[in-house]
Amino acid sequence: MGTVARTAVVAGTATVVGSSIARRRRHRAQAEESRMTEQSQMGDVQNQIRALQAQQAQAAVGTPSTTIQSQPTIAQQIQQLQSLNAAGVLSDREFEAAKAKLLGT
Repeated sequence: MGTVARTAVVAGTATVVGSSIARRRRHRAQAEESRMTEQSQMGDVQNQIRALQAQQAQAAVGTPSTTIQSQPTIAQQIQQLQSLNAAGVLSDREFEAAKAKLLGT
């Protein structure tokens, strides 16, 4: 009986150790797969960021012309000053000073 018991203990131990090794291998494989997936996702995110930055750079190139068009011309600004003067918001002196500043004189 002693031999049968020893054989059972050895076989049981081998099964436990084998299962433990297999579990560790699966865990390592899953960790590696997870790491690879994260790297792939990071690459995708970085590519998206680069694409957005390129779009912003292209939009920025077009922005100055639209900004210039949206800014009032000097004539429009003088008309606004005249309206403020007529409404009594600006005095005649303030109107002349603001107009001279706009005209650069």
